[in-house]
Amino acid sequence: MFCNLNTNIPNIRSTGLLQLDNVLPGKGWPCAGLVDIVSVKSFEGVMPFLMPLMSEETHLNNKLILFDPPYIPYHESISNKGINSNNIIIVKPDKLIKNRRSIIYDLFKQGLNLDDCNVVIMWANKLPFQVSRQFNLISQSNNTLALIIRTDEQFYQETIASILKIKIEIISKNIKQQKVKLEILKSTIGFVKKHHVILI
Repeated sequence: MFCNLNTNIPNIRSTGLLQLDNVLPGKGWPCAGLVDIVSVKSFEGVMPFLMPLMSEETHLNNKLILFDPPYIPYHESISNKGINSNNIIIVKPDKLIKNRRSIIYDLFKQGLNLDDCNVVIMWANKLPFQVSRQFNLISQSNNTLALIIRTDEQFYQETIASILKIKIEIISKNIKQQKVKLEILKSTIGFVKKHHVILI
């Protein structure tokens, strides 16, 4: 993971997408802390933003953990994106398991504490503020990036503790690329422009 460790500058890593770097506060993803990504339509449009990050981490032989993804990615599909699937761990307990969300939260915390894991990603419709605060504190303490992906139906009802919050909406898409409206809703290091349109 390539992060600027100068204490006078927020620790930032490139997203691997120049257009995304250019619009995010600090010009990239934070190296540590909780990032809240809100998708307008059922998690749609988020993964293309994360593919370069996933590729970099897995090819550095770091583990990357996906918690409760809406679908299990096919080996071929992620390998074609340059991701080493051998370093992907998927945590998706059976939906009938008692206290399922609590189990996922506990495992997420463990993921944040792993020495060979710099990035953990969770898909969550609901996330209690106190739980998100714990995630944020642990991730910053351990220099781990925690990404929470939520859908818009909970967006106005729920606030979570995060250092960066963005909202993503697909305007149009085809086989080769998608046009996305990105809105920056919160950043601990501030930002100049709130609304952006990018092609990825």
